[in-house]
Amino acid sequence: MYDSDESSLFQPTFLGGIMTRYYLRFETAAALCQIDGRMNFQQFLDHFSKSKEFEDTMRVRMGEKGILNKIVKAKNSPARWRIATGIKELPDKVNALVQAKLGHIKIDNFNLLQDQLQLFGASTRIARSFVDYLLSKEDKFLFAAIQNAM
Repeated sequence: MYDSDESSLFQPTFLGGIMTRYYLRFETAAALCQIDGRMNFQQFLDHFSKSKEFEDTMRVRMGEKGILNKIVKAKNSPARWRIATGIKELPDKVNALVQAKLGHIKIDNFNLLQDQLQLFGASTRIARSFVDYLLSKEDKFLFAAIQNAM
């Protein structure tokens, strides 16, 4: 992810610059290229939940699956979007924790509360990188995607 100019100095590409500015992993930066200006918030949240930065500090524990499934799978749940298959992988857990925080859903599990705090620490960097990348694209549907990222 670099360009070379005539003076033999290495210059990062725009995406490489975003990667270094926001401390993104390569997989997350590469996934930025798949962002479309027509994304709604649910699609943005699904894309955001797959960021590789969460793998460093979080994992899905067996005791948490039941609590998280109550948040996103139950018909009477206050979560906005259901995960029909339940919590199976880390992106599902991230999605559920974000929905719980944004929906003011009370979580009584200490480990989940700690994961939620760590999640929102990294999420600021990732969301800002999404906004920077979207601002660089020339797409007439860009405003909706930037609004969802913010």
